[in-house]
Amino acid sequence: MISRSLRRQALALAAGLALGPSALAQTPSLSQLTAQQNERWAQQLTADQKAIAQHNEFEALDARIQTEARLQQMRTQGLGLRIPDPVYRPAPEPADAARLAAEYPSIPDKDLAASRARILSASRNRR
Repeated sequence: MISRSLRRQALALAAGLALGPSALAQTPSLSQLTAQQNERWAQQLTADQKAIAQHNEFEALDARIQTEARLQQMRTQGLGLRIPDPVYRPAPEPADAARLAAEYPSIPDKDLAASRARILSASRNRR
């Protein structure tokens, strides 16, 4: 006869083997785990991109609000200011033009032409 403890152990072993295939079927395979991991990674990446887009949109709105506030401040500050009209002076009379020409140094045309000719000849004479 088989002892009671041996019977219990055999019964437990049989029950464990009977449950074994169903328990193995419940554990996901490596490909299923990889697919789940890839799906979670893609979801995280999408969430990160949405967060960045929201942050950028917030920054743009903040900059727009600050710009509008500064423009409004400039408008209110500038209400009391008036820029004076420029003062235009008429062209000098011909007598004044002659006087001004006499005050400033001048170079005769023939001297300017000679200087230009020397510069051109020097620039052509490359050694």
